[in-house]
Parts: sequence; C-alpha cells; structure tokens
Amino acid sequence: MILKDHGDGLGGAITDWNPCCVDMPLRNLSDAFNTATSNGVDKIDVLYMDACLMGTIEGVYQARHSVDYCVGKENTGWATAVATSSTSPE
Repeated sequence: MILKDHGDGLGGAITDWNPCCVDMPLRNLSDAFNTATSNGVDKIDVLYMDACLMGTIEGVYQARHSVDYCVGKENTGWATAVATSSTSPE
C-alpha cells in the first residue's frame, strides 16, 4: 500500500482539503489501519509512506499492528523514484 500525500510527522498526514488544509491526526491514522486490516487480522504486506516526516518512529508506530513492513522518510520531500503504477509486459 502506498500512502502518498502531505505529511507533518506528529501533526498527522493525508490532507483533507474540505475543510481546507486539515491533516488526519496520527491517532485517526492508526484507527484507519486497524479498520482496513480487521484489527491486524489481514495485515498489509508493505506500507510505503510517501509523505514528509511520516517515516519517524511516531508515524510508523501507528501501523505497528497492521503491516509487516513499513518504508518511509523521516525528513521532508517526496520520494518520487518509486513507481505508483504498473504496466503489463507485451
């Protein structure tokens, strides 16, 4: 799974633009992971947090029961080298 959006570390991630510019708090991110994985029963294999400051221990901690592996950045700037789509060989 790729979580790609704006991040603010302890301030949260995934900007909601309506109302403008509100990040999802970390506790809600944890709730979302738990809901998506049936409280860790159907774990996500790899979570790539392509959002600023979300590779910190506080960000990764939110996914601890829901994913097997987590990749992220603890600094600012998006890591655009990872492809977000795939193509079929001809």
